[in-house]
Amino acid sequence: LKEEKKELIIQLNPIFKDQIETKFIKYPVDITRRMIIAQGAHGLPQNSTLLLRDYLLRELSSKHSTAQINYDKLIYQLGLGKYLKESRKGLIKKNISRAIAVNQRLGLLLRAEEATGTEGQRKIIFHINMDFV
Repeated sequence: LKEEKKELIIQLNPIFKDQIETKFIKYPVDITRRMIIAQGAHGLPQNSTLLLRDYLLRELSSKHSTAQINYDKLIYQLGLGKYLKESRKGLIKKNISRAIAVNQRLGLLLRAEEATGTEGQRKIIFHINMDFV
């Protein structure tokens, strides 16, 4: 019997290839170790801290030096919506403060400030370190 050899070519969609340069999020190789050091304790940081880090890195990959988000949306962005339903606003504030502090110690976030939006809503403005590696 004669065996036929076939070749399989896998090719990325041109849209995907085009966006690798602009949308690709670069994570440092030692990001987990850095996060543990930044939080000052053993073990992985809380989920809300990791979600804030990922949000800030997405903004950084889009070349944004600042990111503005409504406070209510930030609560859900950080996975804290369940606490809002339980009326545990103190715990929400504590988790957001801790996430901000850890990301500042990580060097990704320069500072965060609270502001009022055009419709009177609370919003947070994150100033991102554009030199974060």
